[in-house]
Amino acid sequence: MLQGFAGPIDPEDGQPNTPLEPGAFDNPELAVDFNGIWLNADWAAPQGGTIRCWVRADFLQITYKGRNINDIGKFFELVELGEIDAVPSNYPGGAVDDSAIVVPPSETAPQLPTATVNLNSGVNLQLRRTPSIQAESLALIPGGTDLSVLSRTEITPGTEIGAPQSPDWYFVQFATPDGSALITGWVSADFVILTFNGRAITAEDVPLAEDPLPVGEILAGTGSPAIAVPTEAPIVGLVSVGTGGNLNLRDRPSTDGIVVTPIPSGSSVVVLGRNGDGTWLNVRYEIAGQGASTGWVATEFVTVTRSGSAFPVNTLLITSGEADSMN
Repeated sequence: MLQGFAGPIDPEDGQPNTPLEPGAFDNPELAVDFNGIWLNADWAAPQGGTIRCWVRADFLQITYKGRNINDIGKFFELVELGEIDAVPSNYPGGAVDDSAIVVPPSETAPQLPTATVNLNSGVNLQLRRTPSIQAESLALIPGGTDLSVLSRTEITPGTEIGAPQSPDWYFVQFATPDGSALITGWVSADFVILTFNGRAITAEDVPLAEDPLPVGEILAGTGSPAIAVPTEAPIVGLVSVGTGGNLNLRDRPSTDGIVVTPIPSGSSVVVLGRNGDGTWLNVRYEIAGQGASTGWVATEFVTVTRSGSAFPVNTLLITSGEADSMN
């Protein structure tokens, strides 16, 4: 339950605590975003009772008569109407009733940002010893896996086919699912989504690693990691048909083939083979929430790589039943 927003301090209150940010709330209406507003609210504690506390507004969903208030202008319209009051920012939080128990946070290790691997199902991310696509791969990490982010660095993007476009690389920690190994290493920012406590963050929110840069290694466990680098990494295709465009996945290697599904530009597919003259690729594409679809796409719109390096189409397995006319 919202009590109000943080306004100027009350000099007559005599509270021994200091304001949230001394002098910051003399003119709270000047705030341009919710991250400049603190709210005083009552919280029904899970252990019972009510606790009054201060919370920054951008960490809450504010509603009024069933409507979400997502615009700061609308927020201050309610202030002008007297629906939301200013609360002196030197008023302390605490238990509102005798049944409330204030439990201080426990001493725990600091929380780390999370990098979630953002790849199609069946496509794995290389965890590398150093921040380079040429570096040794320590493990293959499936899409959707959460990694703990320790630091980052910036590397000038390469010009080779399949090279990451972002300069940012994250030094992360990965625990194999069976607990057989704890591995550190580097992943490109192009293939992960950053969050902290469930909220999206940017690369700038991750501390820069100091020189010399840390090197990935297997920190714990014995034997081979549960997710080790296979003898042969998958052959991957990156679809490129222009911003907003789609590439048709067809049921046979022909423009007369039935369209199975459109594949958005920028998507990754697993390359299974080719037709006789290499003008069509046999691929598997994972559709979110629908599973995988297999079919054919025109080669001219796909960049084929393995482990970040260009892969020659003529060496692909012919899966169309045609004779080889490339070699």
